[in-house]
Amino acid sequence: MGEGKGSREESELVPGLLRHWLIGRVLVAGLALGCYANSCWGDFVFDDSEAVINNQDVDPGATSLADVFSHDFWGTNISSRTSHKSYRPLTVLSFRLSFWLGGGRNPFHFHLANVLLHPLVCLLLLEVLNNWFCQLKTSSKPVSRVDWRAPICSSEALVATLLFAVHPIHTESVSGVVGRAELASALFFFSSILAYPSPTSQGGRAVEILRLLLTLVLAGSAMLFKEQGITALGVCTVSDVLFRAKKLQKESGGQAKCRSLPWSYWRQWCDGGSGRKLCLRSAVLCVGGAGLVWGRFAVMTTGAPQFKPIDNPASFSDSWTTKILSYNYLYSLNWWLLYHPWWLCFDWSMGCVPLVQSATDLRVAAVAVFWAGLGALAFRGLSRFHTGDGRLVILSLSLVVLPFLPASNLFFTVGFVVAERVLYLSTAGHCLLVAIGAAYIGAFSSLTKRVVQVFLVYLTVFLALRSVHRSSQWLNEESLFISGLHVCPLNAKVHYNVGKVLTDAGLDEQGEVVYKEAIRLYPEYDQALNNLGNLVKESNRLTEAEMYLERALKHNNEFPAAWMNLGIVQAALNKTQAAEESYRKAISHRRKYPDAYYNMGNLYIDMELASEAISAFSKAISLDHYHVNAWTNLGLLYQDLNMYKEAETVTREAMSIMPHKPCFYFSLGVLLGRLQRLEVSYITCRRGINKLKVATLLHSN
Repeated sequence: MGEGKGSREESELVPGLLRHWLIGRVLVAGLALGCYANSCWGDFVFDDSEAVINNQDVDPGATSLADVFSHDFWGTNISSRTSHKSYRPLTVLSFRLSFWLGGGRNPFHFHLANVLLHPLVCLLLLEVLNNWFCQLKTSSKPVSRVDWRAPICSSEALVATLLFAVHPIHTESVSGVVGRAELASALFFFSSILAYPSPTSQGGRAVEILRLLLTLVLAGSAMLFKEQGITALGVCTVSDVLFRAKKLQKESGGQAKCRSLPWSYWRQWCDGGSGRKLCLRSAVLCVGGAGLVWGRFAVMTTGAPQFKPIDNPASFSDSWTTKILSYNYLYSLNWWLLYHPWWLCFDWSMGCVPLVQSATDLRVAAVAVFWAGLGALAFRGLSRFHTGDGRLVILSLSLVVLPFLPASNLFFTVGFVVAERVLYLSTAGHCLLVAIGAAYIGAFSSLTKRVVQVFLVYLTVFLALRSVHRSSQWLNEESLFISGLHVCPLNAKVHYNVGKVLTDAGLDEQGEVVYKEAIRLYPEYDQALNNLGNLVKESNRLTEAEMYLERALKHNNEFPAAWMNLGIVQAALNKTQAAEESYRKAISHRRKYPDAYYNMGNLYIDMELASEAISAFSKAISLDHYHVNAWTNLGLLYQDLNMYKEAETVTREAMSIMPHKPCFYFSLGVLLGRLQRLEVSYITCRRGINKLKVATLLHSN
């Protein structure tokens, strides 16, 4: 395609009306909003449990701002050996804002923020692509600033943004609350690119320096939402080189071939021209980026996170052949998901993608196709570097590759096999490549143009419908986990999560079958063994439960929940000494473990060690002021010891903390009856009955 105005007008794929400054943006925002609006009514699912429900940093009243900046994304101290080392304090602060606006952990407010962020990201992407096309491809004067009232410069920019807005790969990022990290990071990622000084920036050197510093601040903020946000600096550098290449081409009156660029920039450096400014800007970005990365690694203090082979099997392989082939196959799989986003799963670990252990594996063909395609695109861009199309292909590839690098296992081991949400930014580059290719084909003739237009309409509709369908699967854990069985039937974690859903629904027999399948697929699955042990314990199969829990601890000796559950089973089997030891080990691996102290208190009651039981219940309450069972049992224990004053004090204190709990009113009523305060006892019990009626009514509603 040429760069002349006439040729571009003939090849535009989108009618001029849709490229109106307002209509185009409304179309983008409307589609982005419409595809995921149903997510607002979803529950907290999958990783949301750890990141939101069980993370005390989300509650402004539970932890301080200092804690947010010293903890990882999941609420664990970042310096802890067990920390995941995911440092995203700004994302956690956004969770705190949702908590405050919703008056608690209200799923609607958390999901609403995600659903609104996605259209904002799409609008920023449209502005970025609009600027790129204006500066690299059209013969019109490039824009010197962000102008939201300017018409959309090209069809490719609008087509790419529309495809990005409706792409189903974003479902995990938008429909899962944890995806807030990707969305907010992308918002600052594209803001950083927009802030970067353009070839036609006005205002002199001072303004250019301020914009350069703003670029670093925005990229650093993007990194504090999600680590890959720092790669915005790399995209800025690539775009800077390409923008200056066009300027060199115009100044020289010829075609700036890729191989001539280094010499051209060196000559202009000596002459004090634009090449010198480019090198200075690149140096500032490199130094600033290196400082941000150093700070990010310094925060971890205790080193890189510790993962297990089930998290990323290829990284733990002893064979370099297996590692290299498996990594490359995963790259091709990620690329395939961008082109064909039908095969989507919430989790890709634990056997979902078997290792590629030999060059004779048929999947090596996919690797060959992937690298051949990527190489062809790179060759196309470099060989046509003197044209707008060639430069845009290179820029598109940089937008695909650079944000993916932190997840590539090239620089450090990551804790996943495939994660759809990490492709959020890379999808923008992919969609841009599709749009450029569509425009290239459409420019051949009016017939090909019409065929491409029809194809793009159908593609957009298909992707939008798939996004709506996929987001509906993310509304609750049952539909989400069951959908994973069709994609990754060999994934033990998928079966494990389906088992949790079934047992929570009271379908214990079906849940037991699914848990056993998870263990068959991965015999060392400690969490599945723990849950199965708990499940069979409820049916009074205590010996079998003990066996499963001991197996879980054999594979993970630092599993606090398994130690506590083993203690419960051992206590039921009258193995009191063993039970006490199990509880102590649970507490040694999790210092703040109120449930373990509560169960230890029950054990001490059975052992007739009253003072130890009182101490254990009191410790549980100090760790969790809302531990109903610990309050109740402590009050009853005081009654059994005829310590009625202490029993009344404890029960009334529990009532002041949880006035809506009927059990405390009944306990106090019984106590007052023992003390012959019958009238007050009757009134208290009546209040308890009323509380119970209200609770029953609320539950039924």
